[in-house]
Amino acid sequence: MAVFTTAAQLAAAFEARRVQIGKALEKATADHTHAVYAASKANMNKDIYGQHADLASFNYKRSYVRDVAGHVLKDATGRKVQVYEMRGGKRVRVTLTAKQAARALKQGTAAAEGKGKAKWVQTGRLRNSEKMTVAGLEGRIMNTASYALPRHDLGLAKGDPRAFNGSTRRSTRIAPWRKDAVAQTEPDRLKRYREAVWGIISH
Repeated sequence: MAVFTTAAQLAAAFEARRVQIGKALEKATADHTHAVYAASKANMNKDIYGQHADLASFNYKRSYVRDVAGHVLKDATGRKVQVYEMRGGKRVRVTLTAKQAARALKQGTAAAEGKGKAKWVQTGRLRNSEKMTVAGLEGRIMNTASYALPRHDLGLAKGDPRAFNGSTRRSTRIAPWRKDAVAQTEPDRLKRYREAVWGIISH
């Protein structure tokens, strides 16, 4: 145990301890900010970029009758035949024999190829716009994409604890990545600060 013979020595010891605690808390702040940031990115990857985009209705105008070799058949005028066939309520790819292709050409029924196109293309902009800064005892995480807040709150009503402001738009594509990240890391935040302080005062 340290023994102080003057007030100046005691003051110096308290000042040294204050500096130590301050640095420990700053490190805890940086560590926790990184943890929340990592959790936010992980939530984005799972709830947004890990999901397939909705598909638009199939464009039948781009479905052509093909022969067994895969060649698009044309009518007498040289135009591609744009027809399709439904099986069990589903659009399926069908390879036609020459006879079937001729019949399809005459009747105007054949196979649709594949599904509709995606309604949007995932560019990664939202994920790339997630930024983090740390200064002293303040850690900040922000998203610079103009649509970040509406996307974060999509499908969550006003007052929902997982939303910042809430949204009037209903959707099953709920992905409040930041609020979820904060909740997921909250137990670690308290533990991290507690251990930072105790590590100083216990020595």
